[in-house]
Amino acid sequence: MIANNGAGKSTLIKILAGTDVPDSGTVKFKDGIRVGILEQDPVFDPSLSIDELIDVVHVEVKKAIKEYHMVLARQSSNSGSA
Repeated sequence: MIANNGAGKSTLIKILAGTDVPDSGTVKFKDGIRVGILEQDPVFDPSLSIDELIDVVHVEVKKAIKEYHMVLARQSSNSGSA
């Protein structure tokens, strides 16, 4: 998104992500739409190591990667038996 400073880009994104509320009006999403935000200045738990932080934050990503590798392994073993 490109606009002048102070035009409301960050505010709009925060409203869409559900971390801020609009002064007026409503925001509606089509069913199944998911919105996420990557914070400009994230706040991390200082007691966590980098590895622990990655484990905590990327649970869904790690799960998807694990499932991907399992599917690849299944495909590999199935093609070897043909």
